[in-house]
Amino acid sequence: MLVFQPLSEIHLHSDMGGELEPNGDVRYVYIFSLVGFLILLMACMNYTNILTARYAERRKEIGVRKVLGADRFAIVRQFVGESTVTAALSAVGAVALVELVLPALNLSIDRELIPAFGWNFELDAVLVVSVLLTGVISAGYPSIVLSSLRPVQVFRGSVQGPFAGLSVMRLLVVLQFLISTGLIVSTAIISQQLEFIRTTRIGFDREHIIVLPLREKASRNACELLKSRILQNTAVISAAATSVLPGDVEYYTSVMWNGSGFAHTMDYIYADEDFLKTFGIELAEGRDFSKAIAGDMNAAYLLNETAANDIGWKDPIGQRFTASALREGTVIGVVKDFHYKSLHERIKPLFVALASGNTNYLSIRIRPGNTPAVISSIRDEWGKVLPQSPFEFFFFDRHLDRLYKSDNRLGAMFNWLAGLAIAIACLGLFGLAFISTARKRREIGIRKVFGASPGAIVRLVSGEFVALVMLANLIAWPLTLLVMNRWLEGFAYRISPGIWVFVISSSLILFSAMCVVVVQALRAASANPVDSLRYE
Repeated sequence: MLVFQPLSEIHLHSDMGGELEPNGDVRYVYIFSLVGFLILLMACMNYTNILTARYAERRKEIGVRKVLGADRFAIVRQFVGESTVTAALSAVGAVALVELVLPALNLSIDRELIPAFGWNFELDAVLVVSVLLTGVISAGYPSIVLSSLRPVQVFRGSVQGPFAGLSVMRLLVVLQFLISTGLIVSTAIISQQLEFIRTTRIGFDREHIIVLPLREKASRNACELLKSRILQNTAVISAAATSVLPGDVEYYTSVMWNGSGFAHTMDYIYADEDFLKTFGIELAEGRDFSKAIAGDMNAAYLLNETAANDIGWKDPIGQRFTASALREGTVIGVVKDFHYKSLHERIKPLFVALASGNTNYLSIRIRPGNTPAVISSIRDEWGKVLPQSPFEFFFFDRHLDRLYKSDNRLGAMFNWLAGLAIAIACLGLFGLAFISTARKRREIGIRKVFGASPGAIVRLVSGEFVALVMLANLIAWPLTLLVMNRWLEGFAYRISPGIWVFVISSSLILFSAMCVVVVQALRAASANPVDSLRYE
């Protein structure tokens, strides 16, 4: 069935991959957008914490303004305006930072992202809207609460008020480290899955294979001659012509067996008699194709184990089998299952048939070492056989890697984003620890006068923050596991995240937070009690 689709939607919204590079996935665009929003939200939380912590300093200013006739809207407008100006200045710095780090990011994700600030109306509009939203979100809650104070409350001289106990600040700290922990755990699970993809046994040998695309009719017709000349090089082990490469199989056709009728479909590969040898695919039973047996052409079939099992044959060798557009033939062998598609999909029934004129690739297995000289020799033979056709080649292992480019980019981006999230969370925690320590300076001075050790002071200051970070981790674990299980469902073959992933990730978060808090705690513990108690 033919389906029309706008060209602008093919890259992100189509399941049909291209030969040069697989399509992108719009889901990853949504994921990165969400993570970017969460990181921006963390920065807003930091600003809210700072503004909340400065309540005691600004309450008199608010009281004076109210006495002079300022209404609530004027005070809210002041705070939101201040945060918006801060966000605008930060946006200028962010644009400069993007220009600075983008080359390294492009190298990491194998993309050429080009900033277009000032030239792209949509991008500029997003930047302006982000600045405005950041200003409103950052100062919204504190400004509303502070503007509700009555002058009589302000001038009583008590610092107690709507922010007493720092409950809002504690909540924001928990949310910040919940997001950071989620990103760290997600990064670890993504890395594990990508490592599983790289190391899992796929059923064939991907190394040391050079592939020549046969794009023209002339090159396909001359494939046998070209192959015979290339095989004369002692550095070449074998060569095979195929319709499609393992890992890229997208074609299927109607099949029947033992006169059952064309009621079934099966994936297929057209290949020559050296296919199994070149790709290192093992036979489970039966024999391989042979040039010496004329009946193998269009009348002999190899099935994979899944096909034989699904059909239900206990002894598949010699069974009658027919594929659409080919002659009725027999099953001469069963190959061990191999991943002829990416690990996103389960192994399905597959047959391999000899079919001349349906070859699009010539794959050449070479001996390790001196690869440039071998490629030069292959290029020379190509020029002799096909002087009018351009020479192209690529390495089969790198070609397979492209099947997981989107996943690899996701892993690389999460590494960057997780590091950024930790930095922002620790920066917010540093400011909050500084403010909390300042509020406890008199208590700390009294404890030191009565002989409290530096270790006791550190425990006093850091204990609460450690508890908040641990709470954030415990909340983040089930939420992150739920989200990552949804991502892992996109792989037919996947890992099962172990508890150690969460433990190590949380330990990293806790260690980072402790380093920040302990620095402030040690500063408080080393202060002279006279400085905090001189006016008591």
